[in-house]
Amino acid sequence: MAATATTWLFGDCEAPAFKCELDASIEGDYIHPHDWDEVERLLGATISPNGGATRSPDRKGPKKCSVDTCQNKVRSRGYCKMHGGGKRCLVDGCSTCSVGGFFCIKHGGGKKCSHASCSNVVQSRGMCKTHGGGARCTRPGCSKSSQGKGLCTSHGGGKRCEVAGCTKGAQAKGRCYTHS
Repeated sequence: MAATATTWLFGDCEAPAFKCELDASIEGDYIHPHDWDEVERLLGATISPNGGATRSPDRKGPKKCSVDTCQNKVRSRGYCKMHGGGKRCLVDGCSTCSVGGFFCIKHGGGKKCSHASCSNVVQSRGMCKTHGGGARCTRPGCSKSSQGKGLCTSHGGGKRCEVAGCTKGAQAKGRCYTHS
């Protein structure tokens, strides 16, 4: 590979010429989607006297998501993962984030539970919630999955039924099974 100066096309804008390593077989006017993060980084940079990109002096820390009310860090294209940044699932029509590769959890992405014959997605420690992954209830002697505030539903974790006086866990639409 030879170092050449090129002008990158990115959407409707043109980035200034940067020194970069280009494979001779790749056209200089195409940027693969996996390289967009690098292009965005370079678009926000200044050119040093030796031709390399340097960080802008006025830039402080990682960029924040372009959504005004969001304080998350940018993953790509100016957005955090929750607002559309990061890699997307490759299944046609799916706009969900990919997990650990090319697909979202619904379409087979992510690591699978290490328990024999289990195809659920790993929560932590190589296991799904059913087989011991994820946070556990903090009450002594309880090994159920935590549903919020460090507690299982039996000990007060998770959402409660919205009907006055009912202490059961909410199932759907804010109500327990009895009141739904």
